[in-house]
Amino acid sequence: MIPGKNFLMLRTFSIGVIVDKRCSLQAWEVAMLQDCVKKGLAKKITVFVQKQRNPLQKKNFLFWLFHRFENSWFANDADAANKTILRMNGWINALIEADDPLAVADQHLDIIYTATDAYFDEQFSQYSTYGLWKVVFGEKKYFASNLRTFWEVMQHSPVTGSNLIVYRNEATPVNVYSCSTATVPYSVKNNFSSIAWKSSSFLAYRLNELSEAGEEAFFNRHEQLQPPDQKPLKQPGNFQMLFLFVRNIFRYFLYKLNEHKKKRFTIGFTTENFDFLQPDFTSFKKVELPPHTFYADPFVLENNHRSFVFFENYNEQTGKGVISVLEPSNTHQPASIKTVLERPYHLSYPFVFEWNGNYWMIPETASAKNVQLYHCVSFPDQWEFVKELLSDCSLIDATVFYYQNKWWMFGVTQHHPACSTNDQLLLYFTDDLLTGKWQQHPQNPVATDIANCRPAGKVFEQNGKLYRPAQNNASFQYGYAICINEIYVLTETMYCERPVLEYQPAVNVPYKAIHTINQNEKMTVVDAIV
Repeated sequence: MIPGKNFLMLRTFSIGVIVDKRCSLQAWEVAMLQDCVKKGLAKKITVFVQKQRNPLQKKNFLFWLFHRFENSWFANDADAANKTILRMNGWINALIEADDPLAVADQHLDIIYTATDAYFDEQFSQYSTYGLWKVVFGEKKYFASNLRTFWEVMQHSPVTGSNLIVYRNEATPVNVYSCSTATVPYSVKNNFSSIAWKSSSFLAYRLNELSEAGEEAFFNRHEQLQPPDQKPLKQPGNFQMLFLFVRNIFRYFLYKLNEHKKKRFTIGFTTENFDFLQPDFTSFKKVELPPHTFYADPFVLENNHRSFVFFENYNEQTGKGVISVLEPSNTHQPASIKTVLERPYHLSYPFVFEWNGNYWMIPETASAKNVQLYHCVSFPDQWEFVKELLSDCSLIDATVFYYQNKWWMFGVTQHHPACSTNDQLLLYFTDDLLTGKWQQHPQNPVATDIANCRPAGKVFEQNGKLYRPAQNNASFQYGYAICINEIYVLTETMYCERPVLEYQPAVNVPYKAIHTINQNEKMTVVDAIV
């Protein structure tokens, strides 16, 4: 789902899809095309059945046996590779033989999509206005591997990539969507489902952008395809497959043995001057944790010359977070921690800010499928619900700021329950916080790299430049590092940022992991594994 239903009044595209002779699509591709129809980006889909098949790769016995084992052991309803036989229905316009080029050309299509299992023939790019579109799995050395997501799991890569490539007649292919997400360890099947369900969102996002921007601007803002020089990794032989399988099982059991030893996040704070662009964490003190609890997502507000830290107080026994407040001290631990907001569902990331002489809070309420605004009626522990800023959407870690006479809101979304929550950053804007309607930015998602995507605190301004802290989750440790991104273009139609600095353990951070950072004039706060 794409939060914020503003796909209205957009252009409707005529879409063709090339399938194999079995006339089938994988489950994630069916969802992708249906999503385009549902959002008004396509009326109906024309299906072209191609008799020519992709060359079959003979599977070594143990490699074949491994996939049989996975298909049995990890069988679930979220399997993105499940096949659907296409028939005439409400969203399919026609089934046409694709071996006759004139039959394809006669449809006057805007785009043609080549299914994962269909034979890829670049000549079809000349039969549609905006070329031939294809999802290609893998990035860097895993790009376009025939063994989709296999080597990422076997080589214990923390991330798995996916791309939406557009082939335009004789022009250089353009990569219009590049995503890196967290690898699901130990299971190739589940890892493929995760990145495939993520990929099912690509087409609707980019057709929405193409409709808003127009052809020239759309293709100019996306980079030409630069595939890696090295060849895709090959299928393992029987001996190598046995070794990989045993090593994968060993890693899994080692993970289960050490699972109970996981460290917990807690709050660190300092009253010393802290420069975001020249970080020094030596003066930070930590807040001690009670058993079965962790503290995360700290934000700081000043009241009567005192600094108060609002944070997620998570109880491992109840499996739910509440919003609490404490007043840190340089000489002793806080005397008390107060719960300021609790709901039947999980709360986290208490984005607190001062505006018009009042205190406001936007806690993360993604499990309730909305974004809520609260007003403080008695500081620091009495907060009153004001309104839903966004409804019927699961926006995670909503982060707002006021810039150029507009309110802007960042947040990440989860397109499917099997997907990561860390690698699709959405941007919204409105003229008025209390009465305005939030609009989606046409470039959404504006960030798709798990290394610098999910918000890690408030947007800050320094030396006339805007900076956005983001979580770097390109690691098997969630909340491993923080990336500081400079926002250098921010308008209603364009967004551009670039990473300028990273807070990384063992490099410039004395912690095992660092998750968020915020400050006011007197205090800087982080949450970290110390």
